Amino acid sequence: MSLNHATEDLNIEFHALPGAIPAWRAQIAADRLPTVCAQVRESGGRLLALWGSDERANGKAFALHVALATHPGLLVLNLALDANQPAYPDIGAIFPQAERMQRAAYDMLGLVAQDAVDQRKWMRHGCWPEGSFPYAANSTSHKNDC
Repeated sequence: MSLNHATEDLNIEFHALPGAIPAWRAQIAADRLPTVCAQVRESGGRLLALWGSDERANGKAFALHVALATHPGLLVLNLALDANQPAYPDIGAIFPQAERMQRAAYDMLGLVAQDAVDQRKWMRHGCWPEGSFPYAANSTSHKNDC
């Protein structure tokens, strides 16, 4: 199976990444995420990881990163999210294992999986004030207060 077969009809430009295994990266719009994930799942692929990053110190916004295993190799999707309301479409119905990763991305950075069925906290504990996200660059919380 080729990369084109795993991502046919998506009209996304993937860039090869150097390394020992075949891997590609693509920047996509957040609203394309469910379509790409569904296409990968239908071609036999699976979700490996979902995580976020705060790119505001670099003059950007927040970013969501999704790693997908496909028959031709690894696909890494990067999504730029709004700096003030970082949200992206829920992919829990496509990949159920995404639910916990999405909850962790919210607890750490405040990235919201829109319309996610499970909105419970995953990592946040009593030391983090409500509305505080310890890994967001401008967080007022102190990571080691407890």
